[in-house]
Amino acid sequence: MKKVITLLSIIVAFVVIASSCGGGGNARKEAKRMAKEGWKVPVGSQPIEAMLEKSWAMQEELDQKGQVKYITSDGNAIGGNRNAAEAQAIDMAKFQLAGLLETRIAGLVSQNVANTELSDQEAESVSEMVQNSKNIIAQEIGYVRPIVKMFRRLDNGNVEVSIKLFYNAEEGAKMAKKRVRKELKEKLKTNEEDLRKLMGM
Repeated sequence: MKKVITLLSIIVAFVVIASSCGGGGNARKEAKRMAKEGWKVPVGSQPIEAMLEKSWAMQEELDQKGQVKYITSDGNAIGGNRNAAEAQAIDMAKFQLAGLLETRIAGLVSQNVANTELSDQEAESVSEMVQNSKNIIAQEIGYVRPIVKMFRRLDNGNVEVSIKLFYNAEEGAKMAKKRVRKELKEKLKTNEEDLRKLMGM
């Protein structure tokens, strides 16, 4: 039974991700389909159709530099009540956001490590720490209000919650750089000049 529920969660998460892609999708049609599957929105929230339309628009939004303005992540969880499932779903999505930011910082550090005075061993330690910085970045993110948040009650009485988060890409990169830089300075005693070079500052 647990395997069935887990598989269902993965499938629903995929559906939410797919349904949140603009690409000419019809929000009204998608909202009706999801409603038939039992999905509802919390009291006082926008209808599913409006949530999807806003989500699609935000995914296509660009910043002043012509870059994608937001990074996005999805969370899906099942719990004994809605609050518990929502908390798990948000944590899952935040961890996914942190992973995306970790990847960006790791790529930046990898490009810049040759410009530092670090030894091979020091460079390896820096790279390893950056590649495992997801947890500390996730802690720094704080609360992010979901743009899409839906729930449905399952036949076994549990509640399934599916959410989608958006996080400003530029602000996220700055936050992640600052947090990782602090970690490198405290744990590896990396000097300020090398830190500045590593982070492209």
